[in-house]
Amino acid sequence: MELKKYFASPIHWEDASQFLYLDDASNSYIDEAKKENKEQYVYHSKNNLFFDPQFNNFVNYINLKSIEFLEAQGFDVSDHKTYCSEMWVQEFNTKGGGSHSTHTHWNSHVSGFYFLKAGPDTSYPMFHDPRPGALMSKLPLKDNSKINEATDAFHLKIGAGALVLFNSYLPHEFVTHSGKNPFRFIHFNLQFLPKGIFK
Repeated sequence: MELKKYFASPIHWEDASQFLYLDDASNSYIDEAKKENKEQYVYHSKNNLFFDPQFNNFVNYINLKSIEFLEAQGFDVSDHKTYCSEMWVQEFNTKGGGSHSTHTHWNSHVSGFYFLKAGPDTSYPMFHDPRPGALMSKLPLKDNSKINEATDAFHLKIGAGALVLFNSYLPHEFVTHSGKNPFRFIHFNLQFLPKGIFK
């Protein structure tokens, strides 16, 4: 039987180690978050990193990569301008326990992560099937260890320097962090707005 795949949810994943200097640039933001919330499992900076000149090259890079990502899917964004609406850095507590429940990002088109500290013994992102109808009528899987059209969730094993882009409608979460090794990442959302708005 020949299967043709439709309604896929693409994810762009690449090594972007050239931006690992942002780990040092993020220190002051994490220090501030720790002062405000000493007993938290997750330290979350303010979401305005795109105003910091240290992040300019990174913002320009993800803008270009997001255009490529959407155009590769067939979208025409030639009459749109990218706008980084949110960007913040998070660090999970070294005592362990940090996580994020499943969520999406409203009013955005592309979301992403850039991992500053990550590895085999840290938390990692998990993505879920965005189709309510598919989940409503879900049948058992033949083999839970395989990723195929029947899979309703999968995870990425990532390391420092990994850049991940995905459509903002894609539900995602972060599994519970063990605390064995440091875990820090930048999270961002981008909107594609009609150029007429800026005029």
